[in-house]
Amino acid sequence: GAPYRLSSAQIRFSFQQLQEGTFKTNRRFYIALLGGAFSSTYPDLPNFQQGQDWLSSKVSPGDNTTTIRQELIDLVHSGARRTEINDGIPIDDMLSTINPVLVEKMLDLIYNQSVTDPCDPSVWITGVSDKICPALREQDLTDVLENAEYPISIFHSLEDSLVTPDNQPDFSKNSDHLTSVEYATGSHFSVALQLFLNAIQWYFVDANVYQYLDDKQEMMLHSTDGCPINPSSTPAPENSDDDDDDDAEPT
Repeated sequence: GAPYRLSSAQIRFSFQQLQEGTFKTNRRFYIALLGGAFSSTYPDLPNFQQGQDWLSSKVSPGDNTTTIRQELIDLVHSGARRTEINDGIPIDDMLSTINPVLVEKMLDLIYNQSVTDPCDPSVWITGVSDKICPALREQDLTDVLENAEYPISIFHSLEDSLVTPDNQPDFSKNSDHLTSVEYATGSHFSVALQLFLNAIQWYFVDANVYQYLDDKQEMMLHSTDGCPINPSSTPAPENSDDDDDDDAEPT
């Protein structure tokens, strides 16, 4: 599975994990990666330089000359390893690296108002979330999936603790092309690895078998002189007296 509903299901899920202490500490780098995308780093996004960044603009406790936002963005863009990025986020207070105004707003919506979509336009607050939420909503892929005109299979583990299954699109809106495959067990990465290995097997084994069969069929549809034969236009042979000869030797 993937965060197809980044602005709603995934944001709610992540804030709940951070607040309740269930967010795995070795995944702290994801906070920085998300911040690197939604902290006035890309001018095409609605929240660019609007004072609604994902990461906190507070002074970094480790370096009084820069902000938490700039420190983490620099780490991400430097190509630092996950462990190095993790070291830049306090293990006992991961929420402190996120814009505190945004944190307060999201937690209030989730816990006090029981809002399932904290970025729904009806709950935007001017100057707080009316710019960053549209930026997040632009990344949602549900509309793409629900209007796709080609087959798509979405695999998801019900035990996924990184990407909640609530991210899945409404399959009923595109039942001709969307298929859901759920795994009862397995982590986000174990299921992804299994699917990756299945894809490799298909590419190197199954696809070659299909190609062989296609090539074989193509050869059978050509005569010995290389001229193509159209099976649909080739008449079946008519019976002759010789075909009904009772004296013919058995074969």
